Amino acid sequence: MEKKEEKLTFSDKLGKWILKNRVILISILVVLFVGGVVSAIAFSAVKSNTEKKYAELYALSTEYNSVTVNVELSDDEKNQQSDDILAKVLKVAEDNSKTGLGIRAYMLAAEIQFNKKDYAAAAASWDNAAKINPKAYTAPLCLYNAAVCYEELGNIDGAIANIKKACESENFTLKSKAIFNLGRLEEGRGNFAAAAEYYNDLVQNYSSDEKAKFAKSRLIFLTEQGKLN
Repeated sequence: MEKKEEKLTFSDKLGKWILKNRVILISILVVLFVGGVVSAIAFSAVKSNTEKKYAELYALSTEYNSVTVNVELSDDEKNQQSDDILAKVLKVAEDNSKTGLGIRAYMLAAEIQFNKKDYAAAAASWDNAAKINPKAYTAPLCLYNAAVCYEELGNIDGAIANIKKACESENFTLKSKAIFNLGRLEEGRGNFAAAAEYYNDLVQNYSSDEKAKFAKSRLIFLTEQGKLN
């Protein structure tokens, strides 16, 4: 009875952790977006033009946030206004597809699309943001968020490919979370040996991290179930 209670507790914690970290990741990118606006305004080269473009994008972001929390609007009105804002944001992204402004615009578009549960479009926007400058500190986060979308779409191969690519970046600050999710995804599709490799990586190289504790629990569970030799 005690073991069953422990497993249930772990399962509950794991589910809450995954949901919590999805929310955190979106929040991080909102902060990065605002930080980009501040940085752009402080940047002296072509200052006035840069200020104007970033200010316009920031205004769209503010407008979108206002729409989402406006209790006086019906769902249909919110959807219509969100669609109108999204169209403007995508126009900014497409017109600045080789600059930092384009990165921020695609990130904002992806956030709107994700909230609308248009995961295919959100994944494309996250990927586009990452492609503009693969060395940018935002790139691995965008790739990771695209992976979340691919998982929602049932495209596990796409999710795993994006997470692996994100982990290759030296700028990726969420690597332990990503490695755990690689193990979780492989376990979910029955690739237990591959899952164990990722879990062992966490246990051995991130021993003080919370994810290492989850990984150790998964290894024990898989062994008890006879999934690992």
